[in-house]
Amino acid sequence: MRKIALTTLLAGSLVGTAFGAKVSFSLDIEALSDSAGSELSSTGLLVLVVDSNNDGFQSPAAGTIVSGDDQIVTSWDLSQVGPGTTDITLVGGGIDYAADWDEGDPLALIWFPGLSDSNQTPAADEPYGFFTAEESLVSGHSWVMPKEGVLLHSLKLFTASASKLVFAGEVPDSIGKAAYAVGQAIPTVTAPTAITLNATGSTIQVSWTDGSASTGGFLVQRKSSTSDEWVTVGVTESGASSYTDDYNIIPGTTYDYRLLAVSGYSTATGVAQAVEAVRSRIIAFDSRAKMMTGVYKRTIDLSVTGSEDLAVLLQAIGPSLHDSGYVSTDKTIPTDTALDLYYGIQPADADDRLIDGNDDWDLYEDPELIESVMVDYGAYPMYNYPESGDSAFLAMVKEIAGGYTAPVYDPLGSEGVAVVGIYDVNYLEETVPETRLTGVASRSFVGTGFENFRSSVNIVGQVPMTLLIRGQGPWLRDLSETDAFNSEVVLDNPTVTFYKLVSGAWEVVATNDDWGTDNSATVAEIHAASDAVGLPRLTEGSADSAMLLTVEPGIYQAIMDGVDGETGVAQIAIFEVPAE
Repeated sequence: MRKIALTTLLAGSLVGTAFGAKVSFSLDIEALSDSAGSELSSTGLLVLVVDSNNDGFQSPAAGTIVSGDDQIVTSWDLSQVGPGTTDITLVGGGIDYAADWDEGDPLALIWFPGLSDSNQTPAADEPYGFFTAEESLVSGHSWVMPKEGVLLHSLKLFTASASKLVFAGEVPDSIGKAAYAVGQAIPTVTAPTAITLNATGSTIQVSWTDGSASTGGFLVQRKSSTSDEWVTVGVTESGASSYTDDYNIIPGTTYDYRLLAVSGYSTATGVAQAVEAVRSRIIAFDSRAKMMTGVYKRTIDLSVTGSEDLAVLLQAIGPSLHDSGYVSTDKTIPTDTALDLYYGIQPADADDRLIDGNDDWDLYEDPELIESVMVDYGAYPMYNYPESGDSAFLAMVKEIAGGYTAPVYDPLGSEGVAVVGIYDVNYLEETVPETRLTGVASRSFVGTGFENFRSSVNIVGQVPMTLLIRGQGPWLRDLSETDAFNSEVVLDNPTVTFYKLVSGAWEVVATNDDWGTDNSATVAEIHAASDAVGLPRLTEGSADSAMLLTVEPGIYQAIMDGVDGETGVAQIAIFEVPAE
C-alpha cells in the first residue's frame, strides 16, 4: 500500500500548523465501486465535504456537488493520484481551516465515478456514492472535523470486500457502491424491530424480520454484559434476515446484541434482549477407591459456582456393590457407609460446619423423594437394595468461600472399596439454575489393581469444556501444616490416565506421570489454570501429575496408580477451567 499526496503535502501542513490555521487528512479506503459494482482504482473524483452548520448533509444536485451550508474540504482525482488498486490511501495536507468550520462538524465522502478535476459538475442522474459515519461506527478517527492545526486526521472506510483487515470489512459492500443518482430521493433507513437470538453450540443465531437498508446493509454488533464497548461481529447486505455469530463466543457469557441498518447517509439501530452463550455443564462426579480410617480416611471436596441454591444428591455406595453385580464377591467392600457434608469454612451465619449427613438411605426423612430423584437423574439405584447400609441425602449448595467437604466412612470402622457420587439434580428443569458443579477433589488411599483410585466426571452440552486434572501426592505433603501426610503416608509418585467412555468401552485420552514433563500443557499454563479454579499451585519439579485438556461433552474417568506399584494417600482433582 502506498501513500499518495496532493500538491500540498505534509510540509505545507506542518508550516500551517505552526500558525494554527491549517489541517490535514489521511484517507484509507477499500473498496469503492461504480453503480455497476466495478471497483474504482484509477478513475473518478473523491470529495471530502463538511456540514458546517451541523444540520444534515444536502444531496448533490445537477450542476453542483454541495449546496446549503455544506462545503468542499478537499478532493482527489483518481486519474491523477489513483494507486491502480482498490486499496486507496490518500493524503490531503495544508488545507486552510475555514472560519465557519468548527471542531465536531460532520464530515462525509462523496465519490463520482464519472467526474474528475477538470469536470466537477454532476449531471442530472449522475451516479455517486456517499458515506458519513456515526461515532465509532468504523475504525480510525471520527468522521467529524478536527480542531484546526491537527495533522493527518485519519478517516477509514473498509467494505466487506476489504482484504487488509484480519476479521472482515466494517460496512457492507453496498456502502462502497455509487448507488445514488443526482436528483433522486434518498431512501429512508428504518431500524429492525423484531430481532431474535438463539444460542446453539458455539454460535449465536441473530435473526430479524423488520428494517430497511435498501442502499446499504446491516451491521451485527455485540458486547458482553461486563463491557460498554460494542464490537461489530457481522456485516450483511441489504435483504439479509439472519446472521450466525461464531466470533470468539465464550461459553456461559451473556451478550447484548444490536443490529444497525446502515446506508451511506444514515444509521438506524435496533436492540435485542441479552442472551447467554451455550455452555456445557458438569452434572455428576463420582469416585471409586478404598475406604479406610484415620489419616487414610476418604474425603471429597466440592466446588460450586453461582449464587443460587443448587440441589445435589450425594451417595456413598458400598454394602450393595456385591448384590448389584458392580463388584465381584471376591473383592472387599465395607459393611456400612456413612456420608456427611460440611462447609469447607464455617460461614458467619451458620452454627456449625456440618450441613447434613446420612448413614442409611432408606431412613432418610423422605425416602420416596430421594428414590424419585435417583430414578429421574440416573443415579445408582439404591432403591433396589433396601436396608443395604448404603447412604444418600439431598442438599442445597451454592458458591461459598472454602467450598464443601464430604467425608465417607463406616461408623463401625470396616474397610473396602466404595463409590461416592455427587449429582446435579436441577439440570433437567425447564429453567436451569445458573449455579453449577465446577470441581471436585477426592482424597483417598491409592492401592493396586482393584484398589486403585478412580474419579469420574459427566459433562452434558453442545460445546467443549476445558478441564484441569491433577493427581496430587507430594502436593499433599507440601501443603500440609502438620506431619500427618508424611512420606510414609503419601503416594510419592502418582500417575494419572484420563479416559473417555465410547460405545461402552474406555478409550485413553491422555496420561501424565510428572506434571512438568511430557505434558498436554506447559508449566505456566497449569499454574494459570490452577489459579483460575482456586487450587494452590503444584511445586515445580514435583512428581505430581497434571493435565489441561479441552474435551467434548461425555463421560470421563481419571485413574490413578502409583509408579512401580507404590501405594499411599493421594488426591484426584477435576475442575472446569473458566473460559476467557
